[in-house]
Amino acid sequence: MPVPTPDDLRAGVWTFRCLARCRHLDEHDVRTVPFPSSARIGPRGGRAVLRLLRDREDKCLSNALIAQAWRSDHGDLVDVVIGVTAPSSGFTAHAWLADAPEAARAGHQEIHRIPAKARAARS
Repeated sequence: MPVPTPDDLRAGVWTFRCLARCRHLDEHDVRTVPFPSSARIGPRGGRAVLRLLRDREDKCLSNALIAQAWRSDHGDLVDVVIGVTAPSSGFTAHAWLADAPEAARAGHQEIHRIPAKARAARS
């Protein structure tokens, strides 16, 4: 495993700050969760963000919203997609980024999108 860079460390702190804000998703409109800006962190820190989200196995909606915020801060606008399975197959809901591979959808049919927005630099 490579030694973490300063951007990896800053991105890790940013990710944990975002995860803390996701603990209260039910209190926010998911389209406007007040995530801090990551624009001042080098884009290579995205590796740490994705690794932390994958390893922590938090809720898929939190992970998708955080990944969307990171990518938006770095000029890559991608929608969050929410999908469901049919009740006859045991109803489940799942969220993913629109450009995720087909396997990430896990058999869910899209019912809603949260459009990506360019985010202003915030602290």
